[in-house]
Amino acid sequence: AKIEVSPANSDFSSIDGVLFNRDITEILWFPLGKTGEYVLPGTITSIGENAFYGTSITGLEIPSSVISISRGAFAGSSLTEISFPDNITNISEGMFQGCAALTVVRLGKGTEYIGNYAFDGTSLKDLYVAAEIPPFAAEKAFVNSSSYITESCTLHVPAGCETVYRRHSKWGSFA
Repeated sequence: AKIEVSPANSDFSSIDGVLFNRDITEILWFPLGKTGEYVLPGTITSIGENAFYGTSITGLEIPSSVISISRGAFAGSSLTEISFPDNITNISEGMFQGCAALTVVRLGKGTEYIGNYAFDGTSLKDLYVAAEIPPFAAEKAFVNSSSYITESCTLHVPAGCETVYRRHSKWGSFA
């Protein structure tokens, strides 16, 4: 339910039972026993690899100070919905893999890349992309088990950008 770090530890910190690096600029591990929604501290600039892996967290508020989110950061978690600030450029490989309850993802204006299996194993119904230029999507970015999220998920794009998304080889496959 919580991780405690000695004040004498020169490498790690803990706030409300959550593990961070010493300067509280990177979240390293969210305890599996914590539930509900969580608000990241405003000092955070990065979310570590698998930081929320397998957690029971249902909601997360990410501050605009965050500029990087590592691979598999939310994989296997209980998230139902998530929004990214505009300065997140990379949706890394397997970021939401196995998030069976995830139905809504909102990507910011700065989104440039979506990695393989980013949404695999989700129940994604709505994907909002605020980027005016379609982000690069890896070959298997939209794979969801034996099908593709493009078959059952509604893609929402900025007004006036529908044509450029519709003509894109990967983004145009959304029904």
